[in-house]
Amino acid sequence: MPTNNRADNLCWGTATENEADKLLHGTRVCGERTHFAALSEASVLAIREARAIGAASDDLATNFGISKAQVSRICSGASWSWLSINPAQAAAIRDVTRKDSRRGGGRPPMIARSTVDAIRSRYAAGGASYADLASEYGVSFGHIGRIVRNEQR
Repeated sequence: MPTNNRADNLCWGTATENEADKLLHGTRVCGERTHFAALSEASVLAIREARAIGAASDDLATNFGISKAQVSRICSGASWSWLSINPAQAAAIRDVTRKDSRRGGGRPPMIARSTVDAIRSRYAAGGASYADLASEYGVSFGHIGRIVRNEQR
């Protein structure tokens, strides 16, 4: 962040230009830098990747503790848009979305049973917080809570 606030170091700009400058300088508060973020950047990328290879939106929503609509916004780039989504991934997501509208369900769970068991046993043994486990396994804090409380597979 610049510390030189002299008049010759400042410039006038529109709100749009100001937002572009924030993005350029890394000072824009978005994503996991906000206090109310439900997901990490790693989780968002995992959602996009899983959707591109055929995971169902409702399974992803359940597994990550978000709504199906939010999964859709993440995959379309309407939400978390600053995280890059490559063209091949975007095409794969569109293709899966079209197929899902014609047939339903039958998708494998996103987190393996062995991983769910490992999360539960690590938490039960003590020393690992929800935040630690969420970071380690790349899922949301809420998802870890549902797993630990046995509300998730």
